[in-house]
Amino acid sequence: MMNKKHHFGIISLECQSSLINTLDKSQATQLGDQMASELSKVLRLSADVSLVVAAACYPTEAMLTPHFVIHNNLLKYASAVFQGEQQQHRVLAIGAHQGNMPEGLQPPDSGAPLMHVPFVLISEDEAVCHRFEETLLDKGMVSPPTYQLLRDFFQGPIIHANYMTHLDLIAMMHNHYDQVGMHHLWQVIETALLAAEPHFDYNHNHQSFYLRGQTVFMPFVPLHAFRQENPGSTTQGFIQWLLAQRLAAEVFQSHGLKTAFFLSDNPCRHLDDDSIKSNLIKSDFYHHTQPSERRPQQPQLVDYMDPDAGYVWTILTETNGQQLCFYPLNKTGQAAIDAYLETNHGELYHAADKRKQRLDGRLQESSGCH
Repeated sequence: MMNKKHHFGIISLECQSSLINTLDKSQATQLGDQMASELSKVLRLSADVSLVVAAACYPTEAMLTPHFVIHNNLLKYASAVFQGEQQQHRVLAIGAHQGNMPEGLQPPDSGAPLMHVPFVLISEDEAVCHRFEETLLDKGMVSPPTYQLLRDFFQGPIIHANYMTHLDLIAMMHNHYDQVGMHHLWQVIETALLAAEPHFDYNHNHQSFYLRGQTVFMPFVPLHAFRQENPGSTTQGFIQWLLAQRLAAEVFQSHGLKTAFFLSDNPCRHLDDDSIKSNLIKSDFYHHTQPSERRPQQPQLVDYMDPDAGYVWTILTETNGQQLCFYPLNKTGQAAIDAYLETNHGELYHAADKRKQRLDGRLQESSGCH
């Protein structure tokens, strides 16, 4: 196996509704044998070629992660099973036991309209490599028997089922991200997928991303700093920036990238790696204090909400006017803020009048938000 070359492929399934995401071992064997027969004819496979298939379907993001985790896990299972066996069109089709795939192959729950069945071809034949890269996408749709098997096993209305390589899928997603106006995000993801040592800086239109290895570092700018750097900007303008940043973080994370935030007073100012490291925010939220002209008779703890962004920040106003401002940086940020307040400001936290308020000034909920 160590001297052989491997080729990552997929069957892409365009579907009208959710599919079941795993097949049992019997179904896996049938699908693997059918694919082996079809690929042997299409690619004119030599006798030494081996095939390993994950009998499950995965969303695009799970296929396109750094180091192509799903495909490489398939390769590891093949290396363990095929070691020492004679080379004669061996097929390993990995199915699920009671819905659970082996370690490293469990697909996430997804209702995505495009799902993928991954496979790996293993061969020493250079001609197979060439035909795989040059003709698999041209082959296009699977044969009617394979299509019917996929429809029956995955129990859903599959519109199209097409063969392609993982590089074909990358090219397709490049076009997709470009069409939906997120080319800047795809630049980061594609670098993480294909570069030997991923290193990429993006800085444009109030957004900055610093890709280092498998981590994307992103600046976080609190509201007061955003306003200082953008005279005339509004709270809604900050919310739009915040929404764009949250979307970017979710997209990066869906492709297996880690995200980290550093404090900045200007999202467009380019920083070197030492500056990023020294300003790194190491918790799930950012907080600071600021003076206020308000002097409430009772401490006020307000979660501010936006119709589009949801929960955006919390402000705790003390009776002396001092305000503690908290911004969540991820989905666990709000719980982390509550825990911090409980631990570090317990008496103030429990004495506070707690409420949720929309940023348009309307009271959303008078109590019980914490």
